[in-house]
Amino acid sequence: MSPLETSPPVHGTPPDGAASPFAAVPESVQVHQDSPRRLRRWLLVGSAAVVLALAGAGYATADRFAALGAYRFVTPDRFNGASADLDSPLVKRVRSDAASGAADPKAFAASYGTPSTGYVMVMGYRRHDFVPSWSLDRAIQRAAATQHVPEMHSADPGPRGGAMKCGLQPAEEFGSPGSAMCLWADGSMQAMFSEFGTARSLDLEQVEKDARAFRLLAEQPA
Repeated sequence: MSPLETSPPVHGTPPDGAASPFAAVPESVQVHQDSPRRLRRWLLVGSAAVVLALAGAGYATADRFAALGAYRFVTPDRFNGASADLDSPLVKRVRSDAASGAADPKAFAASYGTPSTGYVMVMGYRRHDFVPSWSLDRAIQRAAATQHVPEMHSADPGPRGGAMKCGLQPAEEFGSPGSAMCLWADGSMQAMFSEFGTARSLDLEQVEKDARAFRLLAEQPA
């Protein structure tokens, strides 16, 4: 099984019924259309309640607000000595699915390498994520419910911030080449960085370094 088949999917919204940290205003609150003053009062009270709830949970900080949409994804021309393959099957598929509506229109992908050197592949989508660590854990949990997911370890996300988790899939599993992946989420996007079929032996520390290096190149100020 390839790394893409074992990677947690990314979605634009949490699954139905998921406990979202944004669900701070009760559904029982009703606002009548014939009362604009009451509407304004409820909007102000509701907004304040959301901010206070997030602040109490340690979410609402100036840094978190400033980080929303701070970066855009720009495919690096080269990475680890290899040129970007703009016509790879992965890039074509994501581009086509995004255009047709089969995937999030904000999806992106990048591919580097050859069968002899191994591959680096990245796929994800742009998203303003207020609580990246929560979203990352949810993505992993959803994937693990239906497919094999390597044991994921928390990793230093590097200068771009957010949250990142990485894991290794040994070569002996599924009879496939060894692979490694890092998932990251921040205020601008959620994505997966994967390496497989490389000539060198994969280790978690090196893959984490590679993922941080790629993020520095690909995540450019918006």
